Amino acid sequence: MDRSRAGLLAACLIALCLAPAAVSADPILVTITGGAVDAQPFASTIDVVGTEGFSLTSRLGQVLSGFGQILPGETNRVGVTPVGTDFFDGTVTLRGVTYQDIGGVSPNAPGLSLRVFSDQFVMPAFTGDPLSLRVPFSITKGVFDAPGVDAMMNGQGTATIDLLPTSAGLWLIDHARFNFASAVAPTPEPASVLLLGTALAGLVAAGRRRQ
Repeated sequence: MDRSRAGLLAACLIALCLAPAAVSADPILVTITGGAVDAQPFASTIDVVGTEGFSLTSRLGQVLSGFGQILPGETNRVGVTPVGTDFFDGTVTLRGVTYQDIGGVSPNAPGLSLRVFSDQFVMPAFTGDPLSLRVPFSITKGVFDAPGVDAMMNGQGTATIDLLPTSAGLWLIDHARFNFASAVAPTPEPASVLLLGTALAGLVAAGRRRQ
């Protein structure tokens, strides 16, 4: 191999070594810790906050699931499923950066997909009077993406579901509020604390006997 070819080969090897390696960043994990989704026909909104300096405020399109007239005794679950253009005038803040035009048509418009569903519940017996149910819920899917940013959302809380009686003997669900709450570490019960203290005292006493 002549010197010119050897020099070219060495230059290529040096360039390969110095080139930055492609790194696939892990998505940012966001936990929604407060705020609510207020769901009702043609007037749904979301206003929530979370970890990583996250916030989301938007009007929502017609994205309701499990609403309408339901038979007493029927198993049901309610939810909201906005994707992309279902967010109107939406604003997202994440790690100090604010994003607008959520779900817009421009190539660089941020994308957002969210699925919030209650646990399954059984519709109560018909009474003829308005009722409200409180049912746990969680985010079953939450993805936000923008140029250079990829985030995944989780969260849970309690949904308040309003039931209105109809003249046909059915329940009408036309409003639900999904209130997010921070996950709180369980507090030990007094009996558990006493049991743990007794066990520790026994270990100490056993150690002294051995000495």
